[in-house]
Amino acid sequence: MKIVSGILGGLILSAVLAVVVALVLMPALIGSVGGAMTAALLPWVAGIAIGVIVGLRSKTSAKVWRRLLIPSGLLCFALPLAAFVFTGHIASHVPTNGDAAAQAGAAAGAVIGGALIGGFLGFIGFFLGAILLIIGLLVGREPKVVYVQAPAPPAEPRR
Repeated sequence: MKIVSGILGGLILSAVLAVVVALVLMPALIGSVGGAMTAALLPWVAGIAIGVIVGLRSKTSAKVWRRLLIPSGLLCFALPLAAFVFTGHIASHVPTNGDAAAQAGAAAGAVIGGALIGGFLGFIGFFLGAILLIIGLLVGREPKVVYVQAPAPPAEPRR
């Protein structure tokens, strides 16, 4: 059961990791033949491999989910940052042919589109990250019960 939890949790981790890696690396690797395919496939393989390794090394299935949902939640918070890196790369490669008005329009469109993508991924990343972190922090905790005993009342002095 731990391996199944590791594979399923690894799929969640690899999906978020694949989106972050795709936004950061894909614009730079579009021209290469095998680079883009490797960058697209590597996060999926790495996420599932991490999930299986965590599944093998954990004591319970709940610990597997905890150890995979927390990094997934943290990666969700990186989605808007990856979107802004993507926007910077796209805006820096605005075509330079044509008149100045066309160049300015293309640059403004790249910046406006990047801001929309960043805002959308910020909204999605914040709520998805918060949900995954809350679930990850609540699942798989050690059941520790602390009994607090009230102090004994002071003894009455003898008369």
